[in-house]
Amino acid sequence: MGLLPSAIGYLRQDVSENPAQVAIDRLGVDAVIVPSTEHFDDHVIPAELLAVATVITVSPGSTTARTPQST
Repeated sequence: MGLLPSAIGYLRQDVSENPAQVAIDRLGVDAVIVPSTEHFDDHVIPAELLAVATVITVSPGSTTARTPQST
C-alpha cells in the first residue's frame, strides 16, 4: 500500500490565488486542514474548493465534506 501525498503549511492571505486550492492542484490531495474559515473571503469555504476536497477546520473543529459539482 503506497503513501498518499500530504502537505503541511500555512495559508497566506497576501496572494491572489487560494493557497489551499494550489496545494490540491499540485499534490492531488483529497483534503486540506485550515486553522479556521477566517482564512477565506467572508469566512465561507469556497464552493470551488469543496468541489475538489474535504475541508477540515481546526477552530472550530469541524469537517466539511467534498461536494462534487455536477456538470
